Amino acid sequence: MAALWLFLAEGFALVRQILLTALPTFESHSYQLDGVCKVLDKIDLVAVTPTGSGKTGYLFLTLIVMKSIAVNPSLCPGVTFPKNPAIVVVYPTNSTEQQMEENMAKLGISALMINSDTVAAARILGRDLWEQARETVSMLILGPEQLISKGFPSCRISCTTIPSQIPHVGCLPEVPTELYTPAPKEKKAPSDIPQSQKLTKPMKEVGTARLETFRLEIWFEASDRAMSLTPLAEFLPDIIIKSILDNFARFKTVADVSGVVTNIVGMATQHERLYRVHVELKSTFTEMKKAKAAATKLAKA
Repeated sequence: MAALWLFLAEGFALVRQILLTALPTFESHSYQLDGVCKVLDKIDLVAVTPTGSGKTGYLFLTLIVMKSIAVNPSLCPGVTFPKNPAIVVVYPTNSTEQQMEENMAKLGISALMINSDTVAAARILGRDLWEQARETVSMLILGPEQLISKGFPSCRISCTTIPSQIPHVGCLPEVPTELYTPAPKEKKAPSDIPQSQKLTKPMKEVGTARLETFRLEIWFEASDRAMSLTPLAEFLPDIIIKSILDNFARFKTVADVSGVVTNIVGMATQHERLYRVHVELKSTFTEMKKAKAAATKLAKA
């Protein structure tokens, strides 16, 4: 490919227009477009940006431009891509792979996650994930161990797209963990909540499940324009869910709940709704206590 995207203003403008047409409700940042242009110019890219700033965009925006030109070559004469271009994304953990697959589904991009867990599950069902990857997948999301698996070399994506069509793109968090020494853990202060008011393990399990469902609900309802790149977990982080349940007895008003989630962007308009979930759980826990008391009384009879 000629050096069109990076060095010519017309190329940058064309990329922006392609993305506006494909994603009319999504606003691409200039630094994302700059990265996409570099990748399309076959320049390896390492992006180090803050959490929630759009690192994922470097991946799917590049893919969308390639697919648009593959379908309509007249957009940029002289530039060619495979008929069904695809990219490979490697994540270090299964949870981030799953988030990526879910995010791509919201954008209408066919993605397939292959890691040790999905391979094992597919084997039980008699499915071949690598065969599926060769057919219709636009984004192949892998665990690192799959790069040396027997299935990867046979995949059409690994054989054609990576070496000949696009360079490598790497996205890192803003502070690589190897560059700092974690502070020593502080000794946990004893809780001043009476033992009788603390949640039992079964209650916390029920509460965690309900709050995770609530998190999924607000994630699905979130604006594609404002929050499409925000991972599911960041709408209500696991550590906040744990804090809510550990301090459940302290919450008496909406303001009490707001104090826990005030800095979470995805929860900005959801404080009252979260409090209603708290009231719902409070009623559920009361019924659980009554059922336990009744079972204990019956056992002693």
